[in-house]
Amino acid sequence: MDRRTFQRLLLLSGLAVTGVGCASTTPLRVGLHPWPGYETLTLAEHFGWLPSGVHLTQGVSAVDSMGGLREGRLDAAALTLDEVMTLRCEGLPLTVVLVFNESVGADQVVTRPGVSLVTQIERDRPIRVAVETSAVGIVMFHKWRQSLDLPPGTFELVDLAPAEQLAAWEANHIDVAVSYPPYSKHLLQRGGVLIYDSSRIPGVILDVLAVHADRTGWRDRDRLKALMEAHFRGLNHLRRNTEDSMRRIAVWRALEYRDVLRSYAGINQPDEAMNRRLLAPGNLVSQAVETLEPLMREAGLISGRCDFSGLNNARFIP
Repeated sequence: MDRRTFQRLLLLSGLAVTGVGCASTTPLRVGLHPWPGYETLTLAEHFGWLPSGVHLTQGVSAVDSMGGLREGRLDAAALTLDEVMTLRCEGLPLTVVLVFNESVGADQVVTRPGVSLVTQIERDRPIRVAVETSAVGIVMFHKWRQSLDLPPGTFELVDLAPAEQLAAWEANHIDVAVSYPPYSKHLLQRGGVLIYDSSRIPGVILDVLAVHADRTGWRDRDRLKALMEAHFRGLNHLRRNTEDSMRRIAVWRALEYRDVLRSYAGINQPDEAMNRRLLAPGNLVSQAVETLEPLMREAGLISGRCDFSGLNNARFIP
């Protein structure tokens, strides 16, 4: 063996001893905000089921999580599929690794009691709609507007996240709110009327976990798989110990037990086997992307050429 070969072997053995090439020691920072489908991870954190090195960051809305991804403060986030598509179009290399739920009624359009949309249109005053214009709410708004067959000029959009809508509602500054639990419940408790929800557009609004491509390599493989296992453990607890789970969530979100229970009637939460099917090429996630893209272009959420190839990956599902 010559001197150069011997030195190379020494270098390689040194790398192995020092741990270079082993699993990542950098924490995986995951953004969340209040939404029934994401509470599986909150339950997992509460019971100590999260893997070591996974840190949950609770925000107020999807805007917080999207900002965290843009600014590099987060490595992953729980978002709706359209929000992930928006970030992909901006150049963020995100991969969808989990479907938390399909919204089948939880995303809602609520109108003020006594408000007549027809009357307001006849008065030649725009209908003031509170909606988070950079997130899934704007997709809901456009689908609702299309169902009414009314032109965009009929409405005046007020950019407010669901967490910010109650004050505007009580001050009579808005006529309609595009919201979701737990925030929509506060509007309904004040006499709001539910006039449209995501059960009218099945297969379109999916809540997913998106991870930056830098954290989907083999160094983070085991940690991501452990995170998926923690989610499904939380989901199993929610299903098998429903009352315990709902009462804990009610305390965390300052809601009544029955209100939390009702909020879960508006979502479908797939298990491991269903997740593998949903994330397979050509299946529901891919079909939803094809449906969402023209809606998002109409809403001005995306423009130009967007590459959604390789958007979803099922290899971390247990």
